[in-house]
Amino acid sequence: MSVSIRIPDATFTNKIAQLYPVAENAKLINFFGGDQESSLNNLVLGSTNNPSVVGSPTYAVNYITVGNETKYINTGFTPGGEVTFIAVVQDPPESSNLMGTYADALNGDYIGTSSGLYRFDVDGNAGSLSGDRTGWKFIAGSLGADFQRLYVYQDGAQTSQNYDRILANVADRVLRIGGRNINQDFNVAAAMYYDKGLSAEEIEQVYKYLKSTLAERGITLN
Repeated sequence: MSVSIRIPDATFTNKIAQLYPVAENAKLINFFGGDQESSLNNLVLGSTNNPSVVGSPTYAVNYITVGNETKYINTGFTPGGEVTFIAVVQDPPESSNLMGTYADALNGDYIGTSSGLYRFDVDGNAGSLSGDRTGWKFIAGSLGADFQRLYVYQDGAQTSQNYDRILANVADRVLRIGGRNINQDFNVAAAMYYDKGLSAEEIEQVYKYLKSTLAERGITLN
């Protein structure tokens, strides 16, 4: 037996993307794993990006392994102006660009690690945070109208590094997950991109959303 419910003259305008934190500024929400098609599926409705895989990433059930310019995800986005980059990475390597846009071998706008420290770099203007790199880690870089901040979580607690914003915009270059020549391989379970510099409170909302959603996918976010 089935039950049908009809609501006469009703109009539903709420989109699925609005279930995500700060939905009006969400451009990319990817949960990786399974296969290529699933990993390229942007959950933000109405998105017009055209993602692609470069090289041969490795697909596990609930994450993918990417690395240098021989295996990465091209998201199809070219961010400019205010941005927030977020990635959930397992055992982040000592020095790697995890998510960002790269101008050349030295310059770019990215979240990652350098000499064992977490880092958010906007063409050389960078801040760093120390912290444990064991397990699944949440890393976010937020560039607003008048701030540049790096966020990581340790045992569920938010830590951040604020520093002077000296550039007007993130440059117009393709956003990649992995894909820098210096990179070591790493496992990534989720990535998000916003066209706004998120506040500490908004970052906390995203962290809680990802922690809950990834737990359902068998991943424990520290």
